[in-house]
Amino acid sequence: MIKIGIAGVPSQQILDAHIGDGSDVVDLDMPMDGVEYFDAIEGLSPRVYCATLRTIMVNALVLKPEIIIADVGEGKCDGMRFIA
Repeated sequence: MIKIGIAGVPSQQILDAHIGDGSDVVDLDMPMDGVEYFDAIEGLSPRVYCATLRTIMVNALVLKPEIIIADVGEGKCDGMRFIA
């Protein structure tokens, strides 16, 4: 089983190319219980990043997905390009 992180709203074509049977897909945009978001990445991201971008970054660091599929276009702000 491969762990895949999703950030934003990637196109269906991209999702279909990477997600198959047995994939464990996690939404990196959503806060998860027991994770200290803002303290966990102190010094790793600019303070000007919004809570959503910081959440994505911490979830990626904690969950360690093998693939991250991130929408860096209209579905997220330009800051997502830098996190990606």
